Amino acid sequence: MPSPAVVASTVAERRAAPSAAGQVTATGGAETRRDSPHTHPLLGQGPPLTVALDPGTAGALTVRLAGDLDMDTVDLLRRTLDQVLRHGFASVAVDLSQLRFCDSSGIRTLLFGCADAERLGCRMYVVNPRPFILRVFELTGVTSLLGLPERRAPERPDRGYAPPPF
Repeated sequence: MPSPAVVASTVAERRAAPSAAGQVTATGGAETRRDSPHTHPLLGQGPPLTVALDPGTAGALTVRLAGDLDMDTVDLLRRTLDQVLRHGFASVAVDLSQLRFCDSSGIRTLLFGCADAERLGCRMYVVNPRPFILRVFELTGVTSLLGLPERRAPERPDRGYAPPPF
């Protein structure tokens, strides 16, 4: 099994050159295309998505995401997961603690990544989602598919039955 450094360098070697159509933004050994540098009016400047690989022990790897995971940036995550999963890690944790936004295309990419990992004999799961991202996962019914524990709604105290006030 190659080391995570080999995976990172393999991903980094695939960087595309800037084209007339856009600019290449890269962090963590992968890239994404934008027609102009990303500037979010509320969050300030910064790359839309960064991916960092953090080697663990015993064949484990953590993929750390920061920024926005949306239809403009899912290719970055998809390419990274394809590279990582093909290197035979026993488990891959995707840390979302620094993720600011995730749309349906991001959820789809995470779900397909988990399915690809299972097919390749690897366990991929999501860790540390921010509360608002976890809520989106709960509303869409994908928490267990992403390896997150199901949260139970807090039970309401029994107040007895009272007829409607007519």
